[in-house]
Amino acid sequence: MTTQAAVPEATMTANTDQRFRYRLRYEKTGDLAWVGHQDLMRLLDRLFRRADLPVAFSEGFNPRPKVSLVQALGLGIEALREVMELELTRHVPGSELLERLNAKVPPGLSFRSVEDAPGRRAARAVAVTYLSTASIPDGTREAVSLRMEELLEADTWPIERHRNQKVVPLDLRPLIHSLDWSEDGYVRMCLRVTPEATLRPEEVLAALGLERIDTIGALIRLDLILEEHASSAGSAPTHGT
Repeated sequence: MTTQAAVPEATMTANTDQRFRYRLRYEKTGDLAWVGHQDLMRLLDRLFRRADLPVAFSEGFNPRPKVSLVQALGLGIEALREVMELELTRHVPGSELLERLNAKVPPGLSFRSVEDAPGRRAARAVAVTYLSTASIPDGTREAVSLRMEELLEADTWPIERHRNQKVVPLDLRPLIHSLDWSEDGYVRMCLRVTPEATLRPEEVLAALGLERIDTIGALIRLDLILEEHASSAGSAPTHGT
């Protein structure tokens, strides 16, 4: 979802037939992790204007900047490799685009890389990786490891999701691609994204018996694995693709 913004005069007079699409990877950390989607879109709108970018706008009575964020991010979760797609009315070299954006970003936001966005279809995530930096209670690590093995070896793992005062059954197991410990001893997971459902990392932690640990500010989304990257690899998504 994007927010309405005033259309710069330079954009209104630009050649509307010319469009250049970019895919950027960015970090969203610190206090900015508590900024929700709509507020982030307003923040980006101001950022584009401060960076004096020739952003393309949609047509119609309420033109909106052509920018999209791939895969919603829960409030309070830091993210290291989020994906944003942006459309400009004239070509800006990637290095210049990063420089102009990063010169105006607020604390907690940083653009790390940019590439031309292939085709006209918006990017789609097929998997997400998370790290839980919450401390595991003393004496429970072995029990969590056994639960982790049990979960990975199971064919199904039914859970219940409460939504709009209704109970929705969900099979957790096929939505988990991998689940293990990081080198620092934290729970790490790679979760599949499907049109039907996407797991919340808190649901996986609950299945491990960790529903009572404090995850506030202790979840990091490490990566978004995009559809074309997983397809070109010829296999299931992996960490850091």
